[in-house]
Amino acid sequence: MDMAASLSGLSRADFIQQSAASTPEELLADLQPIRMSAEGFAEFLALIEAPATSVPEMVEVLQRPSPWETEPDRDI
Repeated sequence: MDMAASLSGLSRADFIQQSAASTPEELLADLQPIRMSAEGFAEFLALIEAPATSVPEMVEVLQRPSPWETEPDRDI
């Protein structure tokens, strides 16, 4: 817990307080149903059923070599 608090830049007490407050909110948000009109749902279905299109920026990012593929070998 101390490491998580440190990485988040919070004191242990602040981290615990923030975690205790956010967990119930996240749980309730996850359990809330998503409501939309019949027209909105039809549009949503049409969008997810449509053929995928590539995003050039994402293609470029995914084609980059991984950092561990480009770094020279180092003795550890």
